[in-house]
Amino acid sequence: MPKVNLTSRFIETLSVDDRTDYRDTKVSGLELRVAPSGTKTWYLIYTIERKGKRARVKLGRYPSVSLADARTAAMRELTAISNGADPAAKRRGALAAETVRDLGARFIEEYARPRKRSWMDDERHLRVYVYPAIGNIKLPNLTRTDIRQVIKAKADEGKLHQARLILATVRKMFDWAVDEELIEVSPALGIKAPIGVT
Repeated sequence: MPKVNLTSRFIETLSVDDRTDYRDTKVSGLELRVAPSGTKTWYLIYTIERKGKRARVKLGRYPSVSLADARTAAMRELTAISNGADPAAKRRGALAAETVRDLGARFIEEYARPRKRSWMDDERHLRVYVYPAIGNIKLPNLTRTDIRQVIKAKADEGKLHQARLILATVRKMFDWAVDEELIEVSPALGIKAPIGVT
């Protein structure tokens, strides 16, 4: 992991072939993760003293969060950590209260709407087929069986193509949530499309 004196110019021109983390030399623990897609995300890496283990908390995406903002946020978190706070655990606790519907709304607003022309299809799949069945389930309680039942219900109607589209939307939403470190593992992992769906 390269340790560099991060500057705005360096960050703007940065591109990588493989995901790479750059540690800031000015603020201890501040890290910029750069993906081959061009996505640049700020993190703070810190040690939980009472447990003796390292943790990571996301501070935001560049350029929405500038270098100066990231350094300020990291310093603020480091002060809280020195007083016994654990920001990663706090974030996990907040996410544990979120439902599938909450995650879906974030997925549409933060990922699908800005990046996909077909975002309205994703939103409709979630609103019409997913939310009525599993929308109120809290994320830690959601199982693959819950998701399979949503897909199976549509396949049992003989609408196999629609079932495939719903599964694709759900997979993308949970893959995005893993990438954003909102959840650790996708509950849609390993779910196969119904027989007959291509």
